[in-house]
Amino acid sequence: MTARKIIYFILIIISVMFYILFLEDLSFYLLIFILALPLFLATVLMIGKFNIKCTLSSEYKTSLKNNKCKFFLNIRNKSIFPFPISVIIIEYSNKLSGTANKMYISVPIHPHKSQTVSFALSSDYCGVMNVKITSIRLYDYIKLFSCKVKVMKETDIYVIPEATSDILKKERKTIYADDSEKFSRIKSGDDPSEIFELKDYSPGDKLSRIHWNLSSKQNQLITKHYSQCISSPVTVIPDFDFYTPLTELDGVLEFFYGLSFILSENEITHKIHLTGISEEIIVSDYDTLNNCYIDILKRRENIALNKEDILSASEGQSEIYIITNKKRDDYQIPENIISGETYYIFISDEFKKADFMQADNLKIAQLPVYAVAEYLERILL
Repeated sequence: MTARKIIYFILIIISVMFYILFLEDLSFYLLIFILALPLFLATVLMIGKFNIKCTLSSEYKTSLKNNKCKFFLNIRNKSIFPFPISVIIIEYSNKLSGTANKMYISVPIHPHKSQTVSFALSSDYCGVMNVKITSIRLYDYIKLFSCKVKVMKETDIYVIPEATSDILKKERKTIYADDSEKFSRIKSGDDPSEIFELKDYSPGDKLSRIHWNLSSKQNQLITKHYSQCISSPVTVIPDFDFYTPLTELDGVLEFFYGLSFILSENEITHKIHLTGISEEIIVSDYDTLNNCYIDILKRRENIALNKEDILSASEGQSEIYIITNKKRDDYQIPENIISGETYYIFISDEFKKADFMQADNLKIAQLPVYAVAEYLERILL
């Protein structure tokens, strides 16, 4: 723009010389036009600055890691002036790292119209991707001046690991609800030991739940809906340190989500015990798991998990999975677990290869962050 201003200044000098050398009306009108044009352009920019509004939204509130998520910019120009050249400045970052990146989108803005512009972003790591519009820079018709329209609209996307049931190709071992024989009478669930009701097959029902004998007699597909066990025999305890490198956070979040996803895929209802707030969430489907995952990312609290928490959460459980990215040397591991098998899963950049140790009903796994999904099958089977 500096070069354009210099050229325009030279043009003003030429117009003045033309007016001096030629006394005709044309030279006068030309000089007035050259002098008045910058004022007109500046006025148009000021009008646009106070009449252009912008909002930001996303297609979904969650997105898979490494998958593109679509965002929408809605730009409304209430003035009568178009702006052929405008640059929207977008800043995006993962809240778990704090490192911000910028993206520039150049779009024409039409007069008296609301228009939508879409763009896509992806994240290489799990976490919370924050996307915000910092400003819109408007340029006049000859790019002599510009002005900034402050917007400060933002939205958050929760990045979820790309979990898949293909990780676990073998049949999962059966977990029995030894600690409870009570089942919900008002809500169906995933406990195969008790049938809640029988219904006609509908798209989306799992093939494993089809009652083949009854279906052959009725000449139509009938599916079994299992009961909801009031007490869960499997507990997953996420114990994260959010002030560690993003690679470690990504690894521990991926393992936690993948573990719970596979348990749900194998119709194993389990509890997720959130440390420090005495809250347990019963997970039997993907929606509950996603809500729990989002809740953990929203809080991002570092709460120390002590021996009493572990002993309390493991009481009456068949299996306990403690997933952490904290240092093993500083971890408080109880010597005597009340019941069930307890798995301590440490995930860190420090581990170059996987290391598994076992003593009685206590199992310890140290996993490198770059291949945590590869060890889910070994731990679960």
